[in-house]
Order: sequence, then C-alpha cells, then structure tokens
Amino acid sequence: MIIPQDVQFQVQNKQWYDGIELYARVKVSPGYAAYIQPAIFETINLEENRGLAPLPFLALSQIGAQSLIDGLWACGLRPSDGTGSAGQLKATENHLEDMRTLTFKLVDRKEK
Repeated sequence: MIIPQDVQFQVQNKQWYDGIELYARVKVSPGYAAYIQPAIFETINLEENRGLAPLPFLALSQIGAQSLIDGLWACGLRPSDGTGSAGQLKATENHLEDMRTLTFKLVDRKEK
C-alpha cells in the first residue's frame, strides 16, 4: 500500500498493556478522511513460495515516515543503539568542554 505524502499519524502509548497504538489517516475532501485499517497476517507455505519476495505492507513518503518517527519519539521510544539527536550530542559536548575549563582553572589555582 502506497500512502500519500499528506498522511497524518497518531501514536498513543498504552502503558496498561505495554504497547504502542498507531493510527493513520489522509484527508480526502472536506469533511472526509481515509483511515488505514488493521493489517491482516497471511500464512504462506515457505517451500511453495521459495524465492518470492513479499510485498511491503506499507510504503511511506519521507514526510509520512518523519511524522511516524516524531510520534514514536513523543511516546518515549528511542533507537536501540542508544544514539540520540544531534542536539543532545552537542549539549553533551558543550558540557564536557565546560567541565574541562573548570578543571584546568582549579588545577592552575592549586599550582600557584
């Protein structure tokens, strides 16, 4: 399914069952919207379908994908490898530089 660029995602953190709910819609005309319905899992025989690539269940534009990531981030999800945003890294680097400056000032004061 190819989703139009103007897809809107709503992501809800459902803490009572430790899950995330995803909703998506596209406004199609004034007063109307198309909503993505639940996906259906289909069981296939791997031997009979050897070499056949499955179709993606969802294809997003860059704008739609960013909307989804932003919603997941707002629910508290972060990359598993621990990488943060460039802003977080810059703040950490600035803090480290401040600590170095303070440390060297204290060392210089003790040596005098």
